[in-house]
Amino acid sequence: WSLGVIALEGLGSFRHGLVGDLGLVKLCSALWGRWVEIYETADLLAPYEEWAGLAGYYLMRGWAAGLVPGASADRARLARCRAA
Repeated sequence: WSLGVIALEGLGSFRHGLVGDLGLVKLCSALWGRWVEIYETADLLAPYEEWAGLAGYYLMRGWAAGLVPGASADRARLARCRAA
């Protein structure tokens, strides 16, 4: 996560996403229907390769606005409750 923040905010590079960010954990949980581990957020960003940082940013913004198909906040909450 720290490397992603330094790359995005400090260097302006989009190569490294915010792997392990809580927003991405919740998004993955909403998409996959189960609570995910921190390292699994890298799987969500992997298809975007050198644009992983930018993709992660817009995926989290889109999910917050309800624009990511198949991902609902209710489903993420349910997955989190089942894991606890």
